[in-house]
Amino acid sequence: KPPSLNPRSWGPGWGRWELAILQNRWDEPAAVIKELAAAANPFEHVLSGFVGAATSVARGRGHEALTRLDRIVRGPESASEDRAAGRLGQVTLLLHQKNAAVALAQAEQAQGDARNTGQELRALALLAMAQALSGRQTDADRTLTQLESRAKVLPGPDSERMAQWARGEIARARGDRIAAAAELAKAQNTLPVVGPVTGPPSMHSTLWFAAATASLDVG
Repeated sequence: KPPSLNPRSWGPGWGRWELAILQNRWDEPAAVIKELAAAANPFEHVLSGFVGAATSVARGRGHEALTRLDRIVRGPESASEDRAAGRLGQVTLLLHQKNAAVALAQAEQAQGDARNTGQELRALALLAMAQALSGRQTDADRTLTQLESRAKVLPGPDSERMAQWARGEIARARGDRIAAAAELAKAQNTLPVVGPVTGPPSMHSTLWFAAATASLDVG
């Protein structure tokens, strides 16, 4: 059993959490969150916040998820990339809740912490979407240009996919259904067969849903 071989490894706990969520066993996620929060490694304390927020989302408790993410943003143990990820999680939830104004404020605050980290392209993409949904189309186009420029620093399907996602959602916000469907279809068509086993959540469900709803919008 991996936990007995390496008690300090958080991977087995993450796997138990994912399996419990899929099987609608809600007591076990709470136990995993508690174990991570009590661990000696500060990173696991931060991870417990993300796991807790994801659990809240899975149970339809959006306000609770936002509160958990806010604790990560304000937590003394959070690194800059953790703070960025926490804010971007809030942005994603707020956009789903059609609260573009608050999402925009959070997206703007995330930019500094996300700069030169693995969160940078996602931060720019979500900022552009929040700007577009707030009626700031010129700002959204400017942010999209910045995203495309930064994506060229590390070219590849992941970077291009992030730009396609942003272009599709910006087009959707301005009412261009055909362009939105085309860009989002491109993005989801380049997804790998499976996402990462551990680590940051993959873009699969986000892009599948975005592409499907954009196709429905076209009719």
